[in-house]
Amino acid sequence: MFNSGKPKRLKVQFLARKADIIEALGQGNTRMEIWEVLKHQGSFTGNYSSFCFYVSTQINNQSPKVKKPKPMSTPTKAEEPAKQKNRFNWTPNYDPKKLTG
Repeated sequence: MFNSGKPKRLKVQFLARKADIIEALGQGNTRMEIWEVLKHQGSFTGNYSSFCFYVSTQINNQSPKVKKPKPMSTPTKAEEPAKQKNRFNWTPNYDPKKLTG
């Protein structure tokens, strides 16, 4: 059907089979299985990564690899964790007689 793997052409190829892809995903098929069938039929000439990109953006309505940063807030005094007391008390002064017996 299509023989061009150019990015613009890949989106068109994907959208042409979008309904079939949604149906196959609903039946429990994996993305890999669907991509292999489409690749074998010549319906989608892109690689698996491109296929997953289009599934994520066109079907799942989520943008892949784009994470929104969480807003940073300065901790208030109530939010600051309590400082733990050091359980180990080391003193540089020692008695050698106590160590050797």
